[in-house]
Amino acid sequence: MEATGGTLDALFNNGAFSMRGAVEDVPTAALREIFETNFFGYHSLTVKAVAVMRKQGGRGHIIQHSSGFGLLAGAFNMCYCATKFALEAHSQSLRQELFGTDIKVVLLNTGLIKTAIREKSRAPYTKWIKPRVESSYFQNYYLRIIEPRLFGPYKKDPLEDEVAAVTRQVVKILETPEPWARYYVTPLIWLVAFLVRVLSSNMLERVLLWTGMTTGGHRVKDKAAARALFHPPDQ
Repeated sequence: MEATGGTLDALFNNGAFSMRGAVEDVPTAALREIFETNFFGYHSLTVKAVAVMRKQGGRGHIIQHSSGFGLLAGAFNMCYCATKFALEAHSQSLRQELFGTDIKVVLLNTGLIKTAIREKSRAPYTKWIKPRVESSYFQNYYLRIIEPRLFGPYKKDPLEDEVAAVTRQVVKILETPEPWARYYVTPLIWLVAFLVRVLSSNMLERVLLWTGMTTGGHRVKDKAAARALFHPPDQ
């Protein structure tokens, strides 16, 4: 506010970490910690921004960086998904409350983007989830799938895009007099949004497992495959 002389044209709430872990292995305190960053921080800054925008005549843009995981939830990613689901509700409620003003609230759902989120997620995992791995039903999955991806050398995901793709969409939103309520970044999110709208909940979850979309590319076609992936007989 000091730098702009007391005015604020736009707020882009962008910043989060993930915490991979099975629902049954996540301590409640871990959820509180991730919500502090991924949701409560967004809320606090948004409230301050709205107050400024109202004082300057009821104008401005608030862009909330959600995710494909704000549209659907994935296995072993409940913590992150829950914060993004909360952000979706927050933004939709705020849009309705600001109807009649020129304060635009926009959701930005992005797919796989090359950022430092894996590095930022290592400390929370080590603090909250790692101590529970040895006794977890999913010990095998943590050690074979989750930890190599989180701590190992970086490997580009299929359909992954660069940060510039997000920047271009943010600029587009800011330059559009009447922006849409939400924008998608990467073809993957267009596909996710389509599936969410046309499939039943049961079928959507089966597709996520069948394709490996939320299990690190490991396809789970039936219950036997799930047992083999998550809890092999020799564990």
